[in-house]
Amino acid sequence: MRYAFCLAALLAALSAVPAFAGNGHVPQSTLAVLGLADMEILSDEEGMQVRGQGGSAATMGLSLVMGLLIDPATKSFVFGADTNVAAASAESSSLITDPVASHETASSVSLDLDVTTDTSVYSGVLIGGAGGSGYASAR
Repeated sequence: MRYAFCLAALLAALSAVPAFAGNGHVPQSTLAVLGLADMEILSDEEGMQVRGQGGSAATMGLSLVMGLLIDPATKSFVFGADTNVAAASAESSSLITDPVASHETASSVSLDLDVTTDTSVYSGVLIGGAGGSGYASAR
């Protein structure tokens, strides 16, 4: 059994050898069969210059604003809220451009409360806003 396993491993290794030319590269004929005839082979020096190049960047943000107006005499109230979520991502496999991602968020709320009774008048206004931006870059 052990000999059969060793023989199978040896045959598998020998069958993979013809796929590579003497210089350790895949021959053009094999690339053509795979539909990659236009590919150019890089030298090891060229390959080391681009190895590990590329990257990704991501950014995310949230803006939230809320408000509450209450008439103290009648306990009448009005409530408002606004939220905004933004996200951005970028990837680059280029040596020319670095991946850059940016986003902006903005939220606003405006509340008006007018209460009139026989004994009191309440008038309230609330305006609020929140926002932000994010930027991420990778090298």
